[in-house]
Amino acid sequence: MVSQFHRGDLEIRRQESWSPLIDGRANAVVAAKIFGAPVSVTGNAELSGSETAARLTFHADVAVQVPRIAGDC
Repeated sequence: MVSQFHRGDLEIRRQESWSPLIDGRANAVVAAKIFGAPVSVTGNAELSGSETAARLTFHADVAVQVPRIAGDC
């Protein structure tokens, strides 16, 4: 279904804005745009860890604006 709305390679621009590392944690706001496709992505991330392990948690909302295709009613 996606190929009906966008053909060829996808060009994705992602932007991340990270906070400073405080007490072993850093947070980010993430956004992405897919050029030529009716799709946007927004989300947030948290990076936490210790001397022996790290964890990245990521939550995102993906919005796809699908055009209405109507025939005779």
